[in-house]
Amino acid sequence: MSGRQENDKQNLIWISHKLIGKPKELYLYMKDIEQDKTTMTQRAYLGYLLQYLDYCNEEDINFLLAKPMHINSYKNHLFEKKNGKSMINTKLAALFSFYKFLLDNEFIDKNPCDTVKKLKMDEKKSVVRMSDDEITEVKQSIINTAKRRSKKYKTRDLAIVTLGCATGLRISEILNIDMDDLDFDNNTIRVIVKGGKQRIIFFGNNTKKVLCDWIDEREEILGNSTQQALFINSHHQRLQSGGVRYMLNKETETFDKHITPHKMRSTCAMKLYEKKGDIYLVAQQLGHSNIKNTMIYAEATEQMRKEAADLLD
Repeated sequence: MSGRQENDKQNLIWISHKLIGKPKELYLYMKDIEQDKTTMTQRAYLGYLLQYLDYCNEEDINFLLAKPMHINSYKNHLFEKKNGKSMINTKLAALFSFYKFLLDNEFIDKNPCDTVKKLKMDEKKSVVRMSDDEITEVKQSIINTAKRRSKKYKTRDLAIVTLGCATGLRISEILNIDMDDLDFDNNTIRVIVKGGKQRIIFFGNNTKKVLCDWIDEREEILGNSTQQALFINSHHQRLQSGGVRYMLNKETETFDKHITPHKMRSTCAMKLYEKKGDIYLVAQQLGHSNIKNTMIYAEATEQMRKEAADLLD
């Protein structure tokens, strides 16, 4: 079973469990979106909607009779609970989708979300990435640090950081890699993305060496196991993103910036644009179908160049 299939299975089990005893309208909504949305998105939407239904129960609101003032009150409730603007808008998007389904299928006569507006977002913050020196510092920290809970997996963590910064793969894509996705003759990785489509990602010889070092260690750890995941945890199961997040937090705790797994992706994107100046090449590397999603990296790089010019003037 591939990494994506494993995640899909786990998500569907979670969804099925959470729907037990919940309103039939919610169950039918989840059935309605399962063809159009990934299981990860389905799981997220269900989680957001369960939060909303809990709020309705606490406030003695029948969600089928909700009015715009109730939706706005819920929006304020999310703000009071310290949700960020982006997260509030994401939760509202799930709510809007749910109520549209209820209206389209005649469970309600009027959509209470029609006059509710999402929050206006602040200006985009600058893209956070690691410099070459910071990447080197992280790698050296992984190799040399004494604060690690387990020195056994430092080769694994070094491979993850090297691969993430060199290819720009999403952390979910990295962790879904199976052994048979690797082709060391051509230095490529087969990546399965949304809809079961494949992308072929190239990597250099330095990344190849680090991956091979980890694979040698992985074989010693697993022995005769049939586990196919490239990156495993201490229980010999597929490593999850929380483990990578924890590792990066520890290895970059002295940095003056917050480094998450996604920052490896932005590091690769900005480094590639700085070297090539080709936004379409960056988009292709990141797997963006819409160039607008890539422009943030070009804009951030150009802003850095402008600031550097001002300093040198």
